[in-house]
Amino acid sequence: MAHHKLHPNHTWRAKEGHRIVVLDRGAVRFDIPEQWVVIPSEKLLTIYDKQPPADDCRLEVSIFKTPLVNWNGLPLSALLTSVLNSEQRTPDQEVHKRKLGDKELAWTELAFVDRQEHRAARSRICLARGSGVHSLLTLDFWASDVEPVSRVWDEILESLQLERYVEDPTRGPQVH
Repeated sequence: MAHHKLHPNHTWRAKEGHRIVVLDRGAVRFDIPEQWVVIPSEKLLTIYDKQPPADDCRLEVSIFKTPLVNWNGLPLSALLTSVLNSEQRTPDQEVHKRKLGDKELAWTELAFVDRQEHRAARSRICLARGSGVHSLLTLDFWASDVEPVSRVWDEILESLQLERYVEDPTRGPQVH
């Protein structure tokens, strides 16, 4: 995934103290805290709360283009549970479901012990769906940081937009 700086006169708007992340010309868009560090790779985008290896929180985002079909027969919560079961990971709480306009979200949280640090950690995993795109967001953090990370997670999900394509993502949506 390419990483581009925004044009000085771009039309994107983020909540104060945040900046915008746009993937694949608007297939996925959300806000992150402005000090977070973005590190793109070929298949996914990784965002850290601090420059690694000093980071305490990591967000990974991937996009899957899907056919334009009616997805009502495949609930996101069932799909998310299936993915977790295939990885032999069990949520320690229920799957949260939200439908916001044209986007549908299902997310849950997992507890585990980090193998390198031998420290209690958590993952929040969200599957988001529009009509022609799915996005998987995974936020890993230390269990001791639940409260501040929860605020960041809520902002990411609240600001999440799917399939708001723009011609030039460095300039943002056209304002008429």
